[in-house]
Amino acid sequence: MKILAIDYGTVKTGLAIGDAEEKISAPYKLISSVDQEKCIDIIASLCKKENIELIVIGYEKRWHTSKTPYATSFKTFIKTLKQKTKLDIVKVDESLTTKIAKQCHPDSFGISKDALAASLILNAYLDRLEL
Repeated sequence: MKILAIDYGTVKTGLAIGDAEEKISAPYKLISSVDQEKCIDIIASLCKKENIELIVIGYEKRWHTSKTPYATSFKTFIKTLKQKTKLDIVKVDESLTTKIAKQCHPDSFGISKDALAASLILNAYLDRLEL
């Protein structure tokens, strides 16, 4: 099963693609998310093109109760993405993924830290499948 992982941000969003059977993931790309609707359209198109069957998105548990502008944007993003793609969306704790990604210096390899963070989020999900 092909999976798309998302490291969502209100300015930029990192994407990674992986395979559940092979238990592999790779950073895919970085897209602008300043225009949330356009960002969702790009992701929905990518899901069709790549035959994505599941979406995994990083989140922090505190966002469930938070009423910050970011938390509101995040919740709207998930709701609209689910409506557009008709795919299940699994939330995975993203604690420290961006910090870890930065420490790997992905820029020196031509990879964005956000796409690498999305790959780390996907790896966390794939690791859970083994339990």
